[in-house]
Amino acid sequence: MMKMERRFQIEVDGLPDLPGMMLVTVEALRDLGGSATIQELDERVIELEGVSEEEQSFSMPRDENRPRVNYYLAWARTYLKRGGALENSARAVWALTEAGSTISSIEETRAIYELVTLEERARAKAKRSAAKLAGVEAVEAPESEPDNAEDWKSQLLAVLVSMAPDAFERLSQRLLREAGFTKVEVRGKSGDGGIDGLGVLRVNLVSFQVYFQCKRWKGSVGSKEIRPC
Repeated sequence: MMKMERRFQIEVDGLPDLPGMMLVTVEALRDLGGSATIQELDERVIELEGVSEEEQSFSMPRDENRPRVNYYLAWARTYLKRGGALENSARAVWALTEAGSTISSIEETRAIYELVTLEERARAKAKRSAAKLAGVEAVEAPESEPDNAEDWKSQLLAVLVSMAPDAFERLSQRLLREAGFTKVEVRGKSGDGGIDGLGVLRVNLVSFQVYFQCKRWKGSVGSKEIRPC
């Protein structure tokens, strides 16, 4: 089997190919079910690209504790987020958006990179212009009224019930990661549209391997539906 050509290289000096890192980041997230913590994502990118231990040891010039590969992967995520391909939560869980899930070529990530670069230049120019007009405050629009709580709950339940099994699987993985789990794996699917799997939860200095069941069930879920036969 022919070995795939590397999409980016990490060197002691010089910049890596950021669009290449962006493409591998999308592929890694897709492999991980559409969402991942930063650690999971970086590890998967390094595995996919075969980044050597020597390359992983290269650090930033002014921060010896920060590996270059992780620093530039953070920039790759930032560019993808700015381009609407990724989103991240307050718990630092990153996920593919609908637009990001369709990316499959270096041309697409390079287009995002170039677009965001142009936006940054325009933003810097606007910031310099704004500095000359200091003292002028923008008037903020009033916040809209929140939707009725019961309405959004009913809508959410309706969406969950109608989701395809693979979409429900990805959502369950995402929710567990948001709750602090890592290495979330789906091991099997049940006949009721639910899934079974495992993950690792760290509590202080101890890590636990936790098995889980996610079920879409109308009404209450009793012990007989959860307890293994």
